[in-house]
Amino acid sequence: MDSRIVYEDDDVLVCEKAAGEAVQSSKIGEKDLESELRSYLKRKGSDPYLAIVHRLDQPVRGLLVFAKTREAAANLSKQVTRGETGMGKEYRATVYGRMPDTKGVLEDLMLKDGRSGVSRVLSEEEKEACIADEGRGCGALGGAKKARLSYEVIEEGEKTQTLLIRLDTGRFHQIRAQLAAAGAPILGDRKYGNDESLRFAEDKGIGGIELCACRLVFKHPKDGRKMEFVIDKK
Repeated sequence: MDSRIVYEDDDVLVCEKAAGEAVQSSKIGEKDLESELRSYLKRKGSDPYLAIVHRLDQPVRGLLVFAKTREAAANLSKQVTRGETGMGKEYRATVYGRMPDTKGVLEDLMLKDGRSGVSRVLSEEEKEACIADEGRGCGALGGAKKARLSYEVIEEGEKTQTLLIRLDTGRFHQIRAQLAAAGAPILGDRKYGNDESLRFAEDKGIGGIELCACRLVFKHPKDGRKMEFVIDKK
């Protein structure tokens, strides 16, 4: 665990979550990052208080910040909801296919299905119908929420593109669902990939999802200074 701690002081702890690791698990006997960090703090003789501020999907690798005091937890939680004036997160993804432009914005309405554990982007017809009556009369679609992200293509392959992505909203499986709906599913994504993307990933020996939370920016909860962390994006 020590090697995965990127930064630590009395108020915050920044670490790298491994791909396949749950941030918090309800399954008995399954290790999760929260439990590992609590054990790490106890071994150091530190106060084991630890608050989860934000999360990453279990298959995704990347940076997370945890709060070590209640005051820090309240401050960081506010930053998460402030968008551009608060916490900033950047992701790197390799997709199968082509995005509409080399740089752009995806803005959709998304609906989470709690039973299947996936989200889906509403079709244009569904979207127009719900926008027209402000969600009234849409039935289950009335629970759809706005999802917005910006992206930039930074590498080109014969059948793939690598993107840098910034989230403007934080919906369930947002990046994975929006990119798949745009016709460019993330390589190795077994929930949102299509037959072609999964076959291509298998042929290339890609076992996990090619998505990483590679950059994290926030204001220190005690003195407000800018904190910025970047990990290897490959």
